[in-house]
Amino acid sequence: GDFTTSYISVCDPDGLMTRQAESCVVSTCPAVSDTLMDRQDPEGISSYMQSVNATCVESSRAVSSPGGVPSRAATCGDPAWYNGTCHDFTVEIENNMSCTQITCPLQPLRDLIGTTGSVSSPAGGGSALIYGETVNVTCGDGARFGTSDAAGPRSALVACGCAFLAAACVPVECDVVGQTPANSNQSNTSSLLASATYGQEVGFACYPGYMHASNASFCQASFAATCADSGLMVATTGDFLCMSLGCEVSTL
Repeated sequence: GDFTTSYISVCDPDGLMTRQAESCVVSTCPAVSDTLMDRQDPEGISSYMQSVNATCVESSRAVSSPGGVPSRAATCGDPAWYNGTCHDFTVEIENNMSCTQITCPLQPLRDLIGTTGSVSSPAGGGSALIYGETVNVTCGDGARFGTSDAAGPRSALVACGCAFLAAACVPVECDVVGQTPANSNQSNTSSLLASATYGQEVGFACYPGYMHASNASFCQASFAATCADSGLMVATTGDFLCMSLGCEVSTL
């Protein structure tokens, strides 16, 4: 039951033990035993029918654990705590929860990176990381890890944790407006692009009286440029500029 009987036995002169001073004592419960628990509130011993709250350490989350065995791996989406109530000298845990170490399956990261890069295999092998373990992500041409800035990192160590899938390989962006050559504009003036992503082609046209350097013999004003891995717009042919020419310029 929730009470226990205590007594004192006294040795009689005839050699028999006589029970004396019987009393009922309300049951109490020791602190929750969970190796991945950060703290218990209230701390220490709890009294009969008292509720307690157990908070897990940062690297773990609460998962149902019948018989002390976690039913599945813990994720950052699981609760970071669980509750219990003191009954009959033991804290009864709601839904048999316990703090379980967070793991990070690698496949979602590989799916996120896709064809833009690659994910290395973990040092110990396997298909998942334990909280804090890392893998290396290397981005392919035209991509940087976590940023579209060409000056950003091509590779990074990604640690298993709650931000495991927060960043990926991002296509490099080129500042089209800032790099538009002097004496020219985008040829599609009805829909000017502020920027372009890696591999994207943009059409340009030199102003009247100017021509693209690659077509000097044809006085051609129109030309195209592509966003490169460097973050620079690179002309498909010739230099990325318009030069003055003393002939009538065709914009066709």
